[in-house]
Amino acid sequence: MDIKSRIKERGFTISQVAALMTTRDKDGNVKQGISQSALSQLITGNPTFDKLQEIANIIGISVSELVTDNSDDFTALVRNGSDVRAFDTVESLKKYINELCIKHDKLIIL
Repeated sequence: MDIKSRIKERGFTISQVAALMTTRDKDGNVKQGISQSALSQLITGNPTFDKLQEIANIIGISVSELVTDNSDDFTALVRNGSDVRAFDTVESLKKYINELCIKHDKLIIL
């Protein structure tokens, strides 16, 4: 999953998408625009489904198009309550599952 490449393929720059993103201030008011570095960190981390949806809407594609590529690479979306995360490697998925198991006091061997 290379979200930055997908953004560029759609004719946008990271700066343009960052300017169109929204966030909330400490009072809960919606603010337009985040920094380019904040968007880059968001993309390279484990973005929430809501943020993936927002990026996809901005560049005019679906979330599935945003997080998949045309190769046979691995992509997984995991929902835990209202939190949905995308993973592009089995290793990152295993790490997240292990973190969830620890958080919920469960034992699982992967």
